[in-house]
Amino acid sequence: PPRSTLFPYTTLFRSTVVRARVFANGKIPGAIITKTYLINENTHGLPVISFTTFPENLWDPLKGIYVNQIKEREIPIAMDYFSKDGEHVLSANAGARLSGDASYIFPNKPFTIYARSKYGDDFLDYPFFENREMHLFKSIYLRNSGYFDNQYTMFRDGAAHSFTQKSVQIDCQSYQPAVMFLNGEYWGIYNIREKLNGDYFEHHYQLDEDEIDYLKYEVNSIPVVLNGDLVEYNKFLYHVNVNLANNDLYKKASELIDLEEYVDYQISEICLHNMNWIDYNVRFWKKRQSNSKWRWVMTDVDYGLGMETGMGGVNYNLLNAAMSGSEPAALIFRRFLQNPGFKRYFIQRFASLLNTGYSSANMLKHI
Repeated sequence: PPRSTLFPYTTLFRSTVVRARVFANGKIPGAIITKTYLINENTHGLPVISFTTFPENLWDPLKGIYVNQIKEREIPIAMDYFSKDGEHVLSANAGARLSGDASYIFPNKPFTIYARSKYGDDFLDYPFFENREMHLFKSIYLRNSGYFDNQYTMFRDGAAHSFTQKSVQIDCQSYQPAVMFLNGEYWGIYNIREKLNGDYFEHHYQLDEDEIDYLKYEVNSIPVVLNGDLVEYNKFLYHVNVNLANNDLYKKASELIDLEEYVDYQISEICLHNMNWIDYNVRFWKKRQSNSKWRWVMTDVDYGLGMETGMGGVNYNLLNAAMSGSEPAALIFRRFLQNPGFKRYFIQRFASLLNTGYSSANMLKHI
């Protein structure tokens, strides 16, 4: 091993990463220190996230997670974060995994970064999202804007969630676009997002994973269990699969959900014209106690806001599909619409949001 201090012998004209480690005879080598240096970079007013790992973790023909699209393996990384004005505000040792369902096929693949004690840092300590108060994160999602928007705007889903957060109080993900550097190389624009896992509920509701039932529909008629079980949800379905035009039956069913949040969730998905919804990307949760209510979670609006999907684009009547479809989410909505009071409230709330948060003028201004 080297026994002397080495200094750069040439001027650096491009961004680079420096990794250093101290060695001494008879002693355990020191920790690897990693620093990212941005040189003459135009980041267009965006923050910068840089992470560094040994090249073989990404590119080895057998075990490299990037070249082989291996989502199950987590690799150690060193992460640096620079604010919009170029100030270095965070260094952390963490783990990273490839993420996403279909979007990881693109050249700039999505990652989830995990803070774990085995890497050295229990949390990523920085307020990544201006509209959220929290600053301690166990994980963050580096999204590539999803499938297909990775090839178009690079902000469609992020914009949809931003509209929603400014308009209604439903569960969804915060968004911060950033420039990404991977092993010192420019890697494009990524969207930093909250991870919709147990960390989300710990941040916003101070609930551990074992304190919630968290489910999602993905095409099949039986929901996937992310946390908890189906017991309480099946009880909810029992109270929904009746004639809710009867006010007594409607009262029992409506008391099991956060009704205002549910209505705002339905309106948001429809207003944003999320074409990858109703049969997919339907998530909901409740605290595991008797008097808690089901809430819905908006996710993946990559096919929204006019994305042409071969189903008619903006001309596709998503409201009609949400009311008339055979999917479980559509059946629940249709049951509630049987009740005149619910239907009246839904129409009035829809009209209000079309003239406020989801008005075209407001959305264009935000973009």
